[in-house]
Amino acid sequence: MISQALYLTSEAHADQEILNLLQTHCAEVHLVSAVAQATALILPSSLLSGSSSCLLIVADVASGGLALAEYVAGLSNRSLSTGRMGVVHPRVKVVLIDDTGDVNAARRALRLGVDEYLLPGDSPEKRLSTIRSLITEASQHDSGDPAQDAGLQAHAAIINGAHIQDDAVHPLDASALDNARLSQIEAAIIHCLCAHTGLPLSARAIVNQVMGRDMDEDKAASLIRPHISRLRSKVEPTPQMPQRLLTVRGKGYMFVC
Repeated sequence: MISQALYLTSEAHADQEILNLLQTHCAEVHLVSAVAQATALILPSSLLSGSSSCLLIVADVASGGLALAEYVAGLSNRSLSTGRMGVVHPRVKVVLIDDTGDVNAARRALRLGVDEYLLPGDSPEKRLSTIRSLITEASQHDSGDPAQDAGLQAHAAIINGAHIQDDAVHPLDASALDNARLSQIEAAIIHCLCAHTGLPLSARAIVNQVMGRDMDEDKAASLIRPHISRLRSKVEPTPQMPQRLLTVRGKGYMFVC
């Protein structure tokens, strides 16, 4: 049973047909434009319960879909003991929509074990059919099986045969972040940065993905700077000499997972 669905996309790019499909088949649907809004609606207790109900996430990569998948993977590290770190929880179905064809994003999505990754060439009909199939699968099968191998293999074509090393992605240590007592927005910022490991993100991009707001770089920097400072005080041994949450001059911020 799909008890809840989250559709993460900018208001300007929301697909009404996708939204209608979710509203028809899911008990509760939330349309959100920022990762922080989405994470606030995902309760860790719902992943730990014995319920067979399923959470469906449909998210645009450009709106922070990878960061949201990373967040769910972090919750999975707490609720599963499968030995595979960073794989999304089996009772969460994740569809990422990439309208740019970003190969690095596709590789990361594969490593996270998202259920479907839709590319720019996929027709609207295929997108709807893919989401509908996941809804049917969740409704007909017990989603309590933690195995993700089939899902991972199904998306290997995204990478066009590229080999991904086991250490290509380093998900966050969820327990360490718990101990840091991060606020919702602080956690969203770190997951946003970690979803783009090795690539600095501008303050504007962070504000856009985490808060769903678009503003020029100077205003975004003023808004995000206090959050970065508080984050460093919580995750850095020596906040004045950061080793994990780095400033890349002229480019923004980068988190070393």
